[in-house]
Amino acid sequence: MFENLQLMAFTAVQNYKEAISDTLGAQKGFIGDVGDNFGNTIDTITKNATTIGFALAALIIVVTAIIFFSGDERSAANSKRKWISVFVGIILLVGVRFFVNWAKGQAQQNFGS
Repeated sequence: MFENLQLMAFTAVQNYKEAISDTLGAQKGFIGDVGDNFGNTIDTITKNATTIGFALAALIIVVTAIIFFSGDERSAANSKRKWISVFVGIILLVGVRFFVNWAKGQAQQNFGS
């Protein structure tokens, strides 16, 4: 059992050393990897924004559905308008995501190392 723990600790240290050397190597080549770094940063931001956007859209749809079925005609009309806005927002989120993937590929192709 002690040998297994020792092997696990040694493997963890080796993985840590490799991660540090990879990180330092990436920092040394930062100027040459502008396309990769910028592309990855934008990609991460849009992934998070897309996740948050879809979660908010789902929440708005659920809340407006409750209002639609429990309210009067005026609240039903308002709910329909909000649904249209949500679906337009979802289309924009998907469009932005496709654009960012395309732009990331262009940045990596033209400016990456």
